[in-house]
Amino acid sequence: MSPRTSQLQIRVSPAEKAALRHLASLSGQTVSAYVLAQALPAATDSLSAALKDLRAGPPELAPDVAALRRSLSTLSPLEFGERLQSVSLADLPHLAQNRVAALVEEVAQHLGVDPPSWVSAIPPLDHPFFRWPLLSLRSYQLRATPVSLKRRNVFGPSTVGEEPLPRAPETAGPWARLQVLRPLLVSIELDVEFYFLGSAILHQAFTARPGTVWPQAMFKACGLVAQATQEVARSQGWTATWLEESLREILRPGPLAARFVDLGCLRAFTPPPEYALAIKVAAAPAEPTPPDVDDLRFLLRLLNVTSVAAALSLVTRYFAERQLPPHARALLARLVGA
Repeated sequence: MSPRTSQLQIRVSPAEKAALRHLASLSGQTVSAYVLAQALPAATDSLSAALKDLRAGPPELAPDVAALRRSLSTLSPLEFGERLQSVSLADLPHLAQNRVAALVEEVAQHLGVDPPSWVSAIPPLDHPFFRWPLLSLRSYQLRATPVSLKRRNVFGPSTVGEEPLPRAPETAGPWARLQVLRPLLVSIELDVEFYFLGSAILHQAFTARPGTVWPQAMFKACGLVAQATQEVARSQGWTATWLEESLREILRPGPLAARFVDLGCLRAFTPPPEYALAIKVAAAPAEPTPPDVDDLRFLLRLLNVTSVAAALSLVTRYFAERQLPPHARALLARLVGA
């Protein structure tokens, strides 16, 4: 579909204009989008067909959004705003709603526009959904899932045609500063996730190429992240808090605020707190550093967890207890009591 670069004006009476506004309002569309859909219904067929297929799918399975992705990929920024604002997912299962919302957010970020308001109204899943149910494959899914889905508690690696859409590179500002850090992270084979929870920013370091699917092979010491950011600060003449300031600027509330950062080896998002707790417990070393302990205490308070049993009931939504480090239970007992 070619982008819309031309305008067409039509003359109508005041009564006809009022009638068009009323009909557009009933359909949840702008007048422009409503008139175009009525005059050229074929232009909306692919999006409508993709959503119809989702509604026909089994509610308990992860929906196939490949057709919807293809439909959205043809839209210009203006078309994206006009076409998506009238979409309703109320009759879809919660899993499908989150899957579609994640895709819409991803495309919106790729286009550099705000997603429609209904996206923010769809809450993440209460419990994680894993595309592959085997416990032995959960670690891989936790690592390989795009951030747009992780933040919605949906896990499963991208397949062919589902790869995250890249954000257009910027030559200045916070996004450009993050790009300075990426080559250093790649050179030391380090990935990092930043978690925005309330006013706090936590992070976890991962090995870029884990040798096994065993959870402990996923993680690296978080101190490596501080070393990398300090090295960039020295080389660029930036303040020691440049990375935190950049991420806050990108993810701050307001118009055109990004909902996540996904640069491959550097990710930032607001996860379900249970996810952050599970990652931190699974990554905890036998001799945790003060920052490790502070992060765990913060998450336990945030989740109002006051017992080891309660903590493990949340963590084991993501990892089997046998996959946790042998000292995990003792560490939680030290933090919350028996």
